Amino acid sequence: MGSSHQTQPPPVVYPPPPPPAAAHPGGPRVAPPPAGYPTKDDHVYPHQNPPAVETTVRGGGFLRGCLCWLVLLLSLGCLLLSIHR
Repeated sequence: MGSSHQTQPPPVVYPPPPPPAAAHPGGPRVAPPPAGYPTKDDHVYPHQNPPAVETTVRGGGFLRGCLCWLVLLLSLGCLLLSIHR
């Protein structure tokens, strides 16, 4: 019948990886942090512009919204009173 001794192909041997210093001079390459993300040395990469800062008065929109609702409710109230008479 068959022989119990079978020849197997030799294992695949890969070359060892290069040492880290030879792989990337100056260390590994990493992506820069997102724009505006704080870093420990507050370094801004030269190809990134700092984010634009917009200053607005807080609360102006809220008060304007309240005033609009008040005018709307008063107008509807006057309209309903004039129809009811």
